[in-house]
Amino acid sequence: MLLVSLIPVASWFVIRPLLDPSPPLPALFSSVGFSIFAFLAALYLIPALGPTFVKANLKGRDLLKVYSDPIPESQGLVCAAIYILLLILFIPFPFSNSIANLPRRDSPLEGLLGAASLHHELSVYLSSLLSLLMATLLGFLDDLFDIRWRHKLPIPLIAAIPLLMVYYAEGGNTHVVVPIPLRPFLGVLVNLGMCYGPREHQVANMAIRASVLRIHGASIDIHYE
Repeated sequence: MLLVSLIPVASWFVIRPLLDPSPPLPALFSSVGFSIFAFLAALYLIPALGPTFVKANLKGRDLLKVYSDPIPESQGLVCAAIYILLLILFIPFPFSNSIANLPRRDSPLEGLLGAASLHHELSVYLSSLLSLLMATLLGFLDDLFDIRWRHKLPIPLIAAIPLLMVYYAEGGNTHVVVPIPLRPFLGVLVNLGMCYGPREHQVANMAIRASVLRIHGASIDIHYE
């Protein structure tokens, strides 16, 4: 009963930005509503589609359980499908201001600033969505065919091409727009470029740890031999 009561709450959050007067952060309202819908959809669809996955031979067995009943696999596909579908439905809300500023068809065309801004924002959003679709496809194919690592490694590189092209077109821009309530403290833009540095150190750290573990494993093998 509690979960059913969340449906009108989520509907209100989605519809509220479409009513006058518009809230100060319409995309935030719709995002909360779509998040609740995603939670309810995943909560219902994962158990409901489990037998369908088992019939399609997408199943396995939990080795830590005493029973051998088949367990559905590839359930992440359900969550990914819900997420991608809601991201597509979410498109009009964050770009509502750019759409509203587009010139009318009956007005003389004096510039392309409105259209260019909308195309720019959509390119970033849609490139991220395309990369997410590629990652979902990779995960599903891995569940189906148990792809080897040497074949799996190039696929994420291909999936990242849309994001890399947008990043190149942006001139390597790593700024993010600060929400309006936080702008008095952080300003309009925040550069996250410095946050990417620790990632390189983490990779180097993991490489060193992997090398140590490999040497340790080899020494154990030699000892037992």
